This record gives sequence, structure tokens and C-alpha cells, in this order.
Amino acid sequence: MSNQDQTIHLLYVDDEAPLCRAVERTLRHEADLAVMTTTSPGEALRLLNGRPFHVVIADLKMNGMNGVELLSYARHVAPDSRRILVSGCPDLSSAIDAINRGGIDRLLVKPWEPDELRSSVKAAIERVHEARASERCNAILRRQIGLLSRTSHELDRMVRASGGDAVTELAQALEVSEAEAAELLGRLS
Repeated sequence: MSNQDQTIHLLYVDDEAPLCRAVERTLRHEADLAVMTTTSPGEALRLLNGRPFHVVIADLKMNGMNGVELLSYARHVAPDSRRILVSGCPDLSSAIDAINRGGIDRLLVKPWEPDELRSSVKAAIERVHEARASERCNAILRRQIGLLSRTSHELDRMVRASGGDAVTELAQALEVSEAEAAELLGRLS
């Protein structure tokens, strides 16, 4: 896997420019993390349409669009993205709405501490890595199932062509007892 494939792309959206700069400063030393920030929800929508972001963080209250709406859109265009909501004054209904509509992973309360932001981002990145590993395993499994299916069909063809007893042929091919081969054939039937 190339270094480009390992890079995690993060988008931070907050209409307060100083907080965007604080996020950039806090996360600038994180390995394999490319951080992009914007103060405009409209610009964030354009960015989300232009490229995939693995982690999207949005402030709840912004001009033009709230963070729940933005994260809901991010969920729509990139369902595998990890989403974090930031709020200066979260209430229960906002949190529930964010979870239900935006599929958020975490709610950060302003003012957040740099270590809290780093920890939240690292947890989101870990989930991205887990999803990547799961997809790689699934791809390997699909290939192995295809190989097993082709091998099974070939063994079946060989047994039929030889006119021999399937249990005896299977036992010899797998180097197991005829009882074990009969049990295996029974499971496959």
C-alpha cells in the first residue's frame, strides 16, 4: 500500500477562523493525516463532493447550515467516513439529532482541549484503519471462496471421470480416513 493510500484526510468545518487554525496547529504533527479546514459550510459541501474525507468534524452552530446537516450530508456522500460534532452548548435534543441524522461518532464540547481533540481524531482514524483491514480481509475471503469453489468443481469432475467411489477418492486426496471423508461429503451435500 502506498503512502498516499495510507493518508487519512480530515475536514474541519467551523465558522470561527481561530478554531480552524487551532485545529491545524493541534493536528499538524500527526503522521499520515492531511487536515483541511474551512469556515464556510458551502465550501465544505463543495470539498465533500470533490474528494473523499475519512474524518469530518463540524461545529453545531454555523451561519448558513448547522453541523448536524453538514454531517448528515457527509454521511450521505461518504457513508464510511467518521463524523465528529463540536458544540459550545450541546443539549440533549441536539445530541440525539446528531446521532440519528449525522451518524456521529463523538460529540466534542467547546472549548475542547488539544489532547481531547487528538484523542477523538485518533479514535476515528483507528476506525478508518479497522474498516480498511476488514475490506482487505473480505477481498481475500472472496478470492479464497472462489478458489475453493473451482477446486471443488474440479475434484468433483475428476471423481466422476474416474468412475471411482467419491468417498475413497476424497479420503485419498485429503489423506484422511474414509469415515472422515464420508462425514465431510455429508456436510457438503
